[in-house]
Amino acid sequence: MPKANSDSQTADLKAVLQNQHSTAVQLRRLLEQEHTLVQQRDSARLISVVEQKQDTVIALEGLEKQRRDTADRAGYPDSELMHHPSAELRDLWKQLICVIRDCREANLANHALIEASKAFNSRLLAILTGSAEEIAGPSQYDPGGRTDPGTTSRSFGSA
Repeated sequence: MPKANSDSQTADLKAVLQNQHSTAVQLRRLLEQEHTLVQQRDSARLISVVEQKQDTVIALEGLEKQRRDTADRAGYPDSELMHHPSAELRDLWKQLICVIRDCREANLANHALIEASKAFNSRLLAILTGSAEEIAGPSQYDPGGRTDPGTTSRSFGSA
């Protein structure tokens, strides 16, 4: 199938891919910042980074629609973009795919870190409120190695 490929369409597609790539790089940086701030438990700065991340994702979604439309007009849907005659365009596409993959992996790592933090906080809260048995099971043993229900939880008054 002949491609409806003009210099103008190639330039348009190149511009969209460059824009999309720089926005994806920005998202990757924000995800790295998010990871650091979650590790540091810096919720004050995390709010700003999450807002920026959301704005960047919205921008990236708009650019993706624009890229698809531009590529379709040029006769190069996603499945054929790697076969575009312009080596520069093919390289931009490959770079974009790599950055998006990095973003996905960073987002999954952040999710795992947040889930681990939530689990830790739940266990900590259970310990502090005296309900650790509900989460971890009995952890106090008598001299014979048996659990002693009377020693799993104490009030501060009797400690």
